Amino acid sequence: MSPEPIEAALRPYVDSGDLAGAVAVSAGPADAEVACVGVRDLTTGVAMSRDTLFRIASLTKPMVAVVALALVEDGTFALDEPVDRWLPELAGRPVLRTIGAPLHDVVPQARPITVRDLLTYTHGYGVVMAPPGTYPIQERIDELALGPGPDPEPFSRDEWLARLGTLPMLHQPGAGWSYHGGGEILGALLQRATGKDLEALLQARLFGPLGMTDTSYGVTDPARLAQTYRPAGPGRLAARAEPAGRWSPPLRVSGATGLVSTVDDCVAFGRMLLAGGAGVLGPGSVARLTTDQLTGAEKAGALWLPGFFDRWGWGFGGAVATGREAPGPAAGSYGWTGGLGTALYTDLAGGRVNVLLTQREMTAPVPEPYADAFWVAVAGQPAHARRPADRSA
Repeated sequence: MSPEPIEAALRPYVDSGDLAGAVAVSAGPADAEVACVGVRDLTTGVAMSRDTLFRIASLTKPMVAVVALALVEDGTFALDEPVDRWLPELAGRPVLRTIGAPLHDVVPQARPITVRDLLTYTHGYGVVMAPPGTYPIQERIDELALGPGPDPEPFSRDEWLARLGTLPMLHQPGAGWSYHGGGEILGALLQRATGKDLEALLQARLFGPLGMTDTSYGVTDPARLAQTYRPAGPGRLAARAEPAGRWSPPLRVSGATGLVSTVDDCVAFGRMLLAGGAGVLGPGSVARLTTDQLTGAEKAGALWLPGFFDRWGWGFGGAVATGREAPGPAAGSYGWTGGLGTALYTDLAGGRVNVLLTQREMTAPVPEPYADAFWVAVAGQPAHARRPADRSA
């Protein structure tokens, strides 16, 4: 696809001040004409370019899921194998009677958490989608610094698991769906099951074979890194405070967030799926990864946005579009969106890899207007710019 329609769709948001810049593409198996608009940093004025580094946030989740499935193929563990022997902190944890129950009002765990539960996010730990302070469990999650976010916590993997293991579960394994926690725990599982560092595993099983040379948990070249911003009103952006040591891998690398990457590396990941695994995974594993794995009961018990599962399913580590959301990815697309304004969806039927990379922090778990404009351009429809302040229009 020519980059001009995407550039035309995103340019108004840069001109209005709602975006500093973006790099985006709708790539086929061979073509990848990249659209670059705006700047990496409003202070320096350095232009966005194809080699700009982005914090891709939750786009980490599908990548870690691929490595988990590669280990299933190797026999490191089985999909339906309990994880208790690797993650004893989570073995036999009690389950809240209801999501709003006091923390002592619990019932026994009905069965162990399995590898499949972690990949499908049906394991029982995760984000509670409700206003802060609605439920006692939210307050405890915040007290323990276990909530999601793009910045790493100042403690180790083992400390993170120890803290998580003091909480009751949100629901029984396989009885609901909760966001984010599956990726976090999956990353810890991969490390303990193999005895290897998570980044080393990703490098050996995914980044190296696919030539994703710019993807890591650290920043290989700080001069190429785009500044992250948060919205500060219509047409205004404020630079996000970056955590100390932001150039280096964090103390605890996460299976849910934290990777830094480029548009070409994201395209390489999507093309691997289009090619049926390209030696990284077998075709059967790609099919499982990209197929909706959730039952109706799991969707009904989801602690997530009302109506989300009317148009979406969840495969392994990422969403599957079960119907076309206009504007949005085509039906059958697999991928996810990151909280710092990133998106990577592979349209398996259409043979396209669609990537949108910004560093504008999302204000809510719904697409921003500039993302809508990107999807309209990808679909070949006229783009009409709206500012974030006009979202309800």
